[in-house]
Amino acid sequence: MKYYSKKFATDLILESGEILSEQEIAYHSSVQEPGKDRPVIWVMHALTANSDVSDWWNGLYGAGRIFDPEKYDIVCANILGSPYGSTNALSWDPRTGEQYFHDFPDITIRDIVSLHIKLANELHISQIELLVGGSLGGQQALEWAITEPPRIKNLALLATNAYHSPWGQAWNASQRMAIASDESWAERSETAGLAGLKVARSIALLSYRTEDTYRKTQETEEGVAFPHRAESYQKYQGEKLAQRFHAFAYWTLSRAMDSHDVGRRRSSREEALALITAKTLIITLQDDLLFPRHEQEYLSAQIVDSSHAIVSTDYGHDGFLLETDQINHLLQSFLDPSTEAHYHDRVRVGLLGLGTVGSAVYEELKASEKVVLTGIAIRDITKPRSAPDDLLTDDAWKIVHDIHTDVIIELIDDAEQAFAYVSAALKSGKSVVSANKKMISTHRGELAELERIYGGKLLYEAAVAAAIPILRSLKSQYQYQNITKIEGIVNGSTNYILTRMLNDKMSYEDALSLAQREGFAESDPSLDVDGWDAAYKLALLAYEVTGIVVDPQTIPRTGITDISYEDLTEAQRRGDKVKLIASLEMVDGEVVLTVSPQELGPYHALYGIDDEINGLVLSTDESGEHVLVGRGAGGAATGSSVLADLWELVGGGVVRSLA
Repeated sequence: MKYYSKKFATDLILESGEILSEQEIAYHSSVQEPGKDRPVIWVMHALTANSDVSDWWNGLYGAGRIFDPEKYDIVCANILGSPYGSTNALSWDPRTGEQYFHDFPDITIRDIVSLHIKLANELHISQIELLVGGSLGGQQALEWAITEPPRIKNLALLATNAYHSPWGQAWNASQRMAIASDESWAERSETAGLAGLKVARSIALLSYRTEDTYRKTQETEEGVAFPHRAESYQKYQGEKLAQRFHAFAYWTLSRAMDSHDVGRRRSSREEALALITAKTLIITLQDDLLFPRHEQEYLSAQIVDSSHAIVSTDYGHDGFLLETDQINHLLQSFLDPSTEAHYHDRVRVGLLGLGTVGSAVYEELKASEKVVLTGIAIRDITKPRSAPDDLLTDDAWKIVHDIHTDVIIELIDDAEQAFAYVSAALKSGKSVVSANKKMISTHRGELAELERIYGGKLLYEAAVAAAIPILRSLKSQYQYQNITKIEGIVNGSTNYILTRMLNDKMSYEDALSLAQREGFAESDPSLDVDGWDAAYKLALLAYEVTGIVVDPQTIPRTGITDISYEDLTEAQRRGDKVKLIASLEMVDGEVVLTVSPQELGPYHALYGIDDEINGLVLSTDESGEHVLVGRGAGGAATGSSVLADLWELVGGGVVRSLA
């Protein structure tokens, strides 16, 4: 892009009534005379950016990108008040022959747009194919689309709002207070307030990013007292801005942002937004502290021809500058929906984990005409895999944040890492299928809230009893029956150990070793033999039956580690068998949960369930006892429930229809 500049001798009457008798506006354009041969994309920049969009938004600029100079004429103008060539506080006031400094008038978003309009008229651009801006740039784009509806054909608004909230104004006010506290700010000097500007930038960064961003990127090494990486980072960012910006521009533009209100001097905000005729795409940045999601939802509700999308990001508000792959895809699909045509009849799935279950799921998905796999996250990228290399990555976040992906299938071992991935996916509006009972039961309340807020769904049939469709049965067959009790053998490892102890006359230790050799128990079997696995599953059953979130840590729990061969033979002499039972019982309207070894007589429905097989008995007032029996572990068994959940999401319309 090349740099150009225009000067205007005609007055610019500001909203305040003050007059700028002369103005200059700098701009970059991909061609000298935009709009003659190709449609125009006009980009509005944010507070501290400049008009060279190929520099600060370079992930969107170039061949094959949305800002493709072979397909479009790209224009970006430096905004009024900014220090990169347009009239600002360091410009010379033609009335006094001196620089404005503190005397530069207050300007509003509408004043900035008025100068854009003068430039567009000067360039004879009657139609803008796409007007796009983020943050303060989005405020300008929104105002222009209201002011001149016929000129704007398509409008893209990223991380912006209809009016700047008291929260946003407070952030800006705090930054200006930092500038004002700098003793040099009173001076009529180009370097006035620079120390305060550095502090202001440090304050602003806290609203642009998130706690999670800092934790991932600025964590100080363990055991180090000083210096902290976060402190060094804040100082560095302040210094960097002070080298390219001045305090007067920061003061001017932060106040301009605070002025933003599309309803001012109009009938209402709603009626102002109703004036927009452009087809509009509104983009939310996940976890944006400065421009939260509800502000974009409001825009979407008021702008007639609009759609709303969420960009998944770890960077909060700054994601509009950093998540260029997702944004590029959204903008290209917005302008040319045919770019999505090859996906229209298939659901796009990202797979996290390629272990025993993940491999079984992959083999089914790769053969399905209903699915396109967008990526597979694995721990060791060097290990030979059956999946093609172009699908594999050791960075699961790429898949979680991929705008091309509709559904995440999470099949990893680490419960806390799984929660990070699943919660991020839900926040971006994706749906999730998981088999991670520890993660889901530990965080069920938080995950349910994310489902409610962001609209994605979490299904986890495989987390409770692998291939046994207990959750699906509760949601369908038993939804109109009053469940009084559920008893289940829901841990195949313990059932296998107890079976081998009794049938093969083995000690607990020998049976455990056999289970480990046969792949029915982990090298660290405590999750199974201490009853934790059953407790996690029982907590999920309780949630599905009662809607109550149960902390699995609170469930009374006894494992099988103290059971001997002699205990089992003594029970056998009484005609009984010992099984580890997860029990849910409704007593006087309250749910009672326990996990413990129990003696079952030969007439009990679970008496004959041996080895690694699972079984559940449901009792209802309406129809008595019902028994479900099947494999509770293994790749094929668990994978079958994962796939059933995926097809439920698709068939239920939660993700794109496959009909």
